[in-house]
Amino acid sequence: MDLLRFLEAGLSEPFMKMLLWNNQVWQLAHGYTHLDDRRIDDFTEAELLRLAKEHIAEFSYVGFTETFADDARVVLKALGIPKPKEMPVSNAIPMRPRAAEQPLEVKAMLDKLTELDRQLYDYAWKQFSVARRKKNGGWWRWG
Repeated sequence: MDLLRFLEAGLSEPFMKMLLWNNQVWQLAHGYTHLDDRRIDDFTEAELLRLAKEHIAEFSYVGFTETFADDARVVLKALGIPKPKEMPVSNAIPMRPRAAEQPLEVKAMLDKLTELDRQLYDYAWKQFSVARRKKNGGWWRWG
């Protein structure tokens, strides 16, 4: 199965959808290990996004890729863990194809699979961005 067919399965095959389709929203809204047996298709898109936003607001800290170094410093300090001389890097593969290198069909499919995730990210960025944290005078519990 090529990449496009794999991604398409994330829209049509129930098991693959649970793993691929808007996975960050799914995990924050309900996730795999919830005590009830509801599945991703038991929710509307609006309900999933609403629940994800509600649950992310319960976090004491929300970090971002763009602010990783600052976020790591703050979290490690709050936990009383000394910052390592060099932050470990995981999931970085030099030979990994970049999104810009993908065919248009693959990019379009990725957009379909992550629409709610991107909406959640935009919401979180507006709620928890570095500028707002500094403006509110603290790093914890905004809102």
